Amino acid sequence: MITPTPAHLPAISAILAENGLPVDDLQKQDLALFLIELSQGELIGVGGLERCDEVALIRSVATARTKRGQGIAGNLIQQLEIIAVSEGLGRLYLLTETAELYFASKGYVPVDRANVPTSIKNSRQFSSLCSSSATVMFKRVGR
Repeated sequence: MITPTPAHLPAISAILAENGLPVDDLQKQDLALFLIELSQGELIGVGGLERCDEVALIRSVATARTKRGQGIAGNLIQQLEIIAVSEGLGRLYLLTETAELYFASKGYVPVDRANVPTSIKNSRQFSSLCSSSATVMFKRVGR
């Protein structure tokens, strides 16, 4: 797993689009809190953290369709959680329309949108890019 460079953005956008995930704000994101998985030079997985004050949004977790079921997304999530702890971000949120059961298996629990911190509500992911029907999930990591 590596931190992507701007040269990886087209491949990241393609894998997110292939998985039906938003890409509109990707160019503006700080890639320092993103990870990608490569296999023989090909992008096969991506995931990111979006810092929102003292909490973070897990976003853009996707695996190439041909590589699903190999634990790539789980490894990305685990590494993103480690990064979050190292950055002092112990409360993680995410939005999902299709992977609630998957994230529940990783320890995330659904939360009511009304109980989400304002900093998360103000993110583009929450406020405009993801459907209002997306499930919001939460996990505390670290201490």
